[in-house]
Amino acid sequence: MLLFIYKQLWNRKRSNSWLLLELLLVFCLIWYIVDFLFITVHDYNLKNYRSLDYTWQINIGQLPEEHPEYSVAQQEPEAVNRNIDRIMQLIKSHPAVESVGISFHQSAPGKGSRWGIYFVNPEDTTRQFEGRRITIDPAYDFFSVFKLSRGKGLIPVKIADFESHIPNGIILSEAFEQELFAGAPGVGKKLLHRDLTEEFHVIGVIDNTKRLSFERPEKIAYLFRKLDADNFFSAETVIRSKSNLSPELFKSTFVEEMTLPLRVGNFYLRNILYFPKIESDTNRMFGRDNTILSQISLMLFLLLNVILCLIGTFWYRVNVRKEEIGLRIAIGSDRKGIMKLFCIEGLCLLSAVIIPAVLIELQLVNLELTMNPYGHSEPIYWGDHSILRFIVTNLLTILIMTVTLLLSVLIPAKKASALMPADSLRHE
Repeated sequence: MLLFIYKQLWNRKRSNSWLLLELLLVFCLIWYIVDFLFITVHDYNLKNYRSLDYTWQINIGQLPEEHPEYSVAQQEPEAVNRNIDRIMQLIKSHPAVESVGISFHQSAPGKGSRWGIYFVNPEDTTRQFEGRRITIDPAYDFFSVFKLSRGKGLIPVKIADFESHIPNGIILSEAFEQELFAGAPGVGKKLLHRDLTEEFHVIGVIDNTKRLSFERPEKIAYLFRKLDADNFFSAETVIRSKSNLSPELFKSTFVEEMTLPLRVGNFYLRNILYFPKIESDTNRMFGRDNTILSQISLMLFLLLNVILCLIGTFWYRVNVRKEEIGLRIAIGSDRKGIMKLFCIEGLCLLSAVIIPAVLIELQLVNLELTMNPYGHSEPIYWGDHSILRFIVTNLLTILIMTVTLLLSVLIPAKKASALMPADSLRHE
């Protein structure tokens, strides 16, 4: 039967050559769309090992000098440090507050600010990578506020779990450790700053976290700094509220109960912000989520149009052969046999373009014209394994085209074979 089908296809080689060219272009286009959607969904679903639920940023303001309650004496460094300690103790002791943390330079999760740091592995100086720097005060538990962890989320971590008193001690994210030490354990090892003058000691490794939802987890280094009068206004006071209170109830209760007590020296409670709202505003400000969603919508729309184009081509191809269908029925062919014949014809045409299409795709990969080019980084995630990703996306493409092709052949072939032979022969 296959030999007969191939002879039939060869006899129509002029019209089939254009159809093969169309199938080739459609295959490559669908593969590109599938690859984009595959890596986008892959990155979005990478685990983000932190929680923003019930987390808040407490913003403390300072009275202007012209304010009637402003005190010059309260601006002395000793008074400022004393007032800062008092404020932190008041926040920490609130009955609805579970944990308190301090970070610097808008680097808390869900925010857009990014401070970089560049490390060199002295044991292998080819391992040089830049990552995100997050500076925290080890006197407060930043890790507990955002429920950071290790062991793929199985083990919650606290700042007390690490020897933060070690000079120039740093805690790395797992992604940063893998890059700098090529997959080997990094705890207890040393790193150098890019200028090779400053030495850091790795005192711990924790799970990966993301900056934005559609991005991959970042390479992060946690450094330490003590909160004082000089850096108070570049710091963020972050807290986790107890889960037995709804966010709305906690916010109203905290503001009502703490506005007066936090009026310490020249400081006052300015506002309290919910981190899920901060993250939403950050995504909107950068436009990243909207951009990705727009790209996904465009790709899905393009995919739908390509599929409809393919359906229309094969639908027309079957309809113009109604006289052939009628003749086959007249000489004794059954409807199932006719439908099977057209399906196998379509699959034969599809199989003929797979190898040329794969060769074209390989050129696109080599030219790095795909999203997150193949092999662009360490194979930390399974989507970075070029061969596996290429095979998976091509199998998905073949599946989409096979289903589309069968639907575009079966429906018109079924309708055509339902006609009486005399009616079908009139089409000639």
